Amino acid sequence: MNGLLSLSDTLFCKKDVLGKVLNCEINGIKAQIHFPMLPVIDDKKPVVGFCNPLLPPLLAKTWTRGDKPIDWGEPKSYPDVNSFVRFLALSIECEKELVNEYARKLYESIENWEYAFLCYLKLVTKQGLDRNGDSGRNTCMLQLMDGKYIPNLTPIEISVSFPTNSSFASEEQIREAIAFADSGNNLLLEYQMILSAYSAVNQNQNRRAIMEACAALEIVLLNQINQYCQTLGILPEILLSKYQSLGDRIKLMRKIDQGFPKKDYDNLIVNPRNDVMHGRNNFPKDDTTDNLISCVEEVLRYFHKAYY
Repeated sequence: MNGLLSLSDTLFCKKDVLGKVLNCEINGIKAQIHFPMLPVIDDKKPVVGFCNPLLPPLLAKTWTRGDKPIDWGEPKSYPDVNSFVRFLALSIECEKELVNEYARKLYESIENWEYAFLCYLKLVTKQGLDRNGDSGRNTCMLQLMDGKYIPNLTPIEISVSFPTNSSFASEEQIREAIAFADSGNNLLLEYQMILSAYSAVNQNQNRRAIMEACAALEIVLLNQINQYCQTLGILPEILLSKYQSLGDRIKLMRKIDQGFPKKDYDNLIVNPRNDVMHGRNNFPKDDTTDNLISCVEEVLRYFHKAYY
């Protein structure tokens, strides 16, 4: 059984991903993801402007959508040939009597799997983070075939996405995102808040982006303080009642963890957050917001080696 996956957001891939076949597992079903291939590019005539479209994977060499070719994507830079990918091919080994059952399970779970896959890549590469973009999420679409088309009986809504970001994922990052989507795990709550901050940035809502990012910071600080109190055998409330504000808890972390980043978080995080929280600045600047989010991500990376 084969499938054509129309991605809900264009995937930004580096050259090393193109043409690869990578293993995945969707709702307990083992499958392979086939990436489109690079077009033949004449080095004597560098590509300028719109590039030749990506070629289909070998599996899908003859596939079309109706009577039209499939828009697998296109290279967006030369000579590194970073590319935009819009479609992926799937192959699934399946006994004939299990085709309909496998199709049902894939249709039920593909949207959640693809959402987790793309969310992971957004955190790793920031692809799709664009102040002029549309943060609304589109819908992925899977078409399954076993000699003939296997219909999905649940209606779906289709919309179009126009990517503008230039952060391209490597093969290693793609493999990590597949592993996360396969696992069925949730992102840590603080990283879910970072994704919400990204969404706010895309909508030019800097105030909300700052609040979401700082909520992520408060979560990780609270968890670390609780762990510290457990090691000492004292109630967390004793320290938390003394260090109540965000700025105070950052100072507390510096006392109990000598390796905690030593940047000027008062000016980079605390003051901008307090200004928007207390209505002193409802329209923070882009660079202030971006620097704050970067600083929060730095703290999260210090305490967490993984996103989930």
